[in-house]
Amino acid sequence: MASDNTYITEEFTAYKRDIVIVNLSLVVWLVDDYTQNGPIGQVKVRIREGDIKAKRNLDGYYLFIDLVAGNYTVLVESDLYFFEERVIDISQLSPKSPVTEIVLKPRPSYSFPNHATLLRGSVFDNGPVADAVLKVTGMPIESKTDKNGEFVLYFKGIGDEKITIEIKKYVASKLIDTTIKERETKSLGILSFP
Repeated sequence: MASDNTYITEEFTAYKRDIVIVNLSLVVWLVDDYTQNGPIGQVKVRIREGDIKAKRNLDGYYLFIDLVAGNYTVLVESDLYFFEERVIDISQLSPKSPVTEIVLKPRPSYSFPNHATLLRGSVFDNGPVADAVLKVTGMPIESKTDKNGEFVLYFKGIGDEKITIEIKKYVASKLIDTTIKERETKSLGILSFP
């Protein structure tokens, strides 16, 4: 049957009544900060406004369609990565490629490989200190504590080095000096704060 309302390819035949046109509004690309690849485990991506859940395509992109121009709060949740929240103005994105990259920081529960160079510990002050920021002085290495006060800092390409870690919560901060070696997992134990 011939019809001018059909679209035929080698894989399928689409009829006009089957075609739905949507506008790709926002694409979220997630990157694991440790591996620099896509995330592992289950990850949920949604927009707070309207509680819109993303559709994940086979390439690992999280897609949002038919959004009205404006600001949207993208929320990323996972058991293996810290919660991420990003406000994105989709009117500032390229209509041909509306991609936003979000880097995910692994939680202490993340499955690091055996050869990873890690520095672990806990921060307490009359109980666990959640969301304290840990920065390695002079290096672009940063993490934070989870709800149990636990943290993990991960290193790549480091020799046998002495490092200084700054622990910061609100205006209080504390400096810790330690050494770390390549392929070593070291525990700092429980750190009192401040």
